[in-house]
Amino acid sequence: MAYLFLSACSTSQTKDNGDFEVTAIRDSLKPTSVGLELTFVQGCRAELTTYCSNVTPGNGRELACIFAYEDKLSSVCVNTLYDSAQRLSNAVVVLTYLANECEAEIDKYCSHVEPGTGGILACMKPFQKVLSQPCNKAIQDIGMER
Repeated sequence: MAYLFLSACSTSQTKDNGDFEVTAIRDSLKPTSVGLELTFVQGCRAELTTYCSNVTPGNGRELACIFAYEDKLSSVCVNTLYDSAQRLSNAVVVLTYLANECEAEIDKYCSHVEPGTGGILACMKPFQKVLSQPCNKAIQDIGMER
């Protein structure tokens, strides 16, 4: 199961022409990674309490603990892990699409923003009139209008 979870995290979804299928997966980005963590904790609450109560949260330690007990997981927990993996994979596809389409703008206007903080779109907002058409379209496609 650990292999399947990690494989789902690394797959990307594309159309036949190579464009990212953002419209089909943008809803899976809401809520964000915090939502994924809450979903994991809620779906695997019994297992976390039973098997992983002594594990210090953070840095993937709880997930590693869960995988150590994969043969004892409830179907609810297993389904939660698969769902979270798919949602994470979708988020990676969408964020890659945005980064590819807005690469020049991010480099030019927002290179000071630390990646992963969620500040790129806020940083780009004052420059919305000078963003390229592909970048504006990507922002619109993923439903993250400024």
